[in-house]
Amino acid sequence: MAEEKKPLEFYEAGDGWRWRLTAANNEIVGASSEAFTSKPAAVNNFLLLITMGNAEVARAVQEHGMFQ
Repeated sequence: MAEEKKPLEFYEAGDGWRWRLTAANNEIVGASSEAFTSKPAAVNNFLLLITMGNAEVARAVQEHGMFQ
């Protein structure tokens, strides 16, 4: 059985902190294009994207009921 991913993950990679957003079908629909020096910086990057109207990311966030 495949491991179910969290809809929104902030994780430490080899080059710094990153984020990824996974849809209900476990497909990654958004991910940071760069690494950040801290988790709060990665969170801020994600929040900036959803406030700027990235439609695909916003749809996935709504689908999972995050930030409501």
